Amino acid sequence: MKILVSLLLLLSIVAKAQSDEKAIIIANKVMDAMGGKKAWNNTHYISWNFFGARKLTWDKWSGAVRIEGLKDSSIALLNVNTNFGKIFRNGKEETNADSVAKYIKRAKSQWINDSYWLVMPLKLNDNGVTLKYLGKDKSEKGEESD
Repeated sequence: MKILVSLLLLLSIVAKAQSDEKAIIIANKVMDAMGGKKAWNNTHYISWNFFGARKLTWDKWSGAVRIEGLKDSSIALLNVNTNFGKIFRNGKEETNADSVAKYIKRAKSQWINDSYWLVMPLKLNDNGVTLKYLGKDKSEKGEESD
């Protein structure tokens, strides 16, 4: 386990070292425009509706997530850090271990997808991300932009 953690830390350092300074500056400006790193780190709970399909409530500090399927009345309670949780379908708790594992895996995938779309700009500075500056171009409105 220690070797894996050390390897992941090394890969993160390498990714940051390979990032362009200009790209890092832009990513930091994006973070500041969205309230700043301190505000993001201090955010405890986030709740949102993903296109009418799911309602998610996420405790960022503990990793606990509640995902309510709005079309099938399912509920997934899981911890995205540990991958453990409970599944409720049609108002009843799923107890079959294989089914629970399958639905927990699906719920984790949904959370990864849905949270990415919600907070993607805040993930620009995540460990393991390599940022590259590609230069200036024109926006759809014809304005110069990075």
